[in-house]
This record gives sequence, C-alpha cells and structure tokens, in this order.
Amino acid sequence: AGISAVAAAGVAGDLQVVAIAGGTIYHAIRSDTWTPWGNVDTVVGALPAATAIAAAEVNGELHLLAVAGDTLWHTIRHDTSWEPWGNVEAKAGALTGITAVAAAGVAGQLQVVVAAGDHIYHTLRSTEWTAWGDVEAKSGALPPVTRLAAASVDGELQVMALANGTIYHAIRHPTSWTPWGNVSSVVGGESGTPQHIAATGSL
Repeated sequence: AGISAVAAAGVAGDLQVVAIAGGTIYHAIRSDTWTPWGNVDTVVGALPAATAIAAAEVNGELHLLAVAGDTLWHTIRHDTSWEPWGNVEAKAGALTGITAVAAAGVAGQLQVVVAAGDHIYHTLRSTEWTAWGDVEAKSGALPPVTRLAAASVDGELQVMALANGTIYHAIRHPTSWTPWGNVSSVVGGESGTPQHIAATGSL
C-alpha cells in the first residue's frame, strides 16, 4: 500500500524518518547512507491501523507519536531499542475524533498538539504528561483543522494549523499563547489551496 503519512526529526546528527504505509508504521535513518525500513509495530508492539504520526527530538532521542484506533500513542527510540507504546490519553485525558498531531522538543520537553473534535489541544511531557489544554480557548477559535505542524524556535513552541485551506500560526510562550495569525493573508503567493504543512526551527 502507498505511504499515507510521513514525519521526521533530526536526532544526534542523523535524520530519522517515520512513515505510515498500509496502516503500519516504518522507521529509517539517514546518516551518510539510508538504513532499510524497520517495522516499528513489530518492535514496539502492534497497534490498530495508524492514521497520523508525529516525530520530535528530545534530549538526543526520537519521540514518536501515533494516532491509532482514535487513541494517541507515544514511544521513545533509544540508541538500540524502543520503549513499548504508552497511551497518552490515559495520562493527559481522553479525546475523541483525533484528526491531526504534531510535536516538537522544546527546552528539554516534548510538546504535542492535536486536532480533535473541532478543537486544538496541547500537552507536554517532561517526566509525566500534563492535562490537555484547549489552545483555541487561549488563541481563538478556528474552522475545523485538518493539518498541524510544530517547531521549536528560540526555546518556544510555534504551531501551524491548516483550516479551510488557510494556514494559521501561533506561538506558545512560557505562560501564554499568542492569537492566531493568518499566514496565508500575510505571505501570499499560494498557487491553489494548501493541502499539507510542515515547520522546522533553525539555529
């Protein structure tokens, strides 16, 4: 089956890539050359067919998030091993109708945003997961979101959201969120309607 989703993160000087194909999650690394695809479900544990994934680097390790069976799962890849899947919603709170997920490593913490039930929610993991916070209650309401992207920039989380073909942007400061900014109206030059978004921070 074809690839339906892909995510990537730079980890300890290597590019680590995860992809969903036929509902199964695969992983590869590019250092000087590419490794063969590895079946993550075989190593970490079987999940229902995955529909969305996100990847982030935190403290030199790959953190992988997957939406499967309308549940958000999390694992960490160490140098030579993977941790078993953990149920994020069992720690952060239950959500329904998750359609998108994005993640970034920010100041040594894993920060995650999801679109679920026409809202965007945020949680972070240091040693434990925090309860979900409603981003739109802080940044303002958006139309239904179909895609999310996240990046760490200067030690803060920056989030991109795609809603009704329009790209929006917000920043999470340590104690507050900025309002959503309409990127499409500021940047312009789009040819057609955006279908996907991605973001990365630069040093």
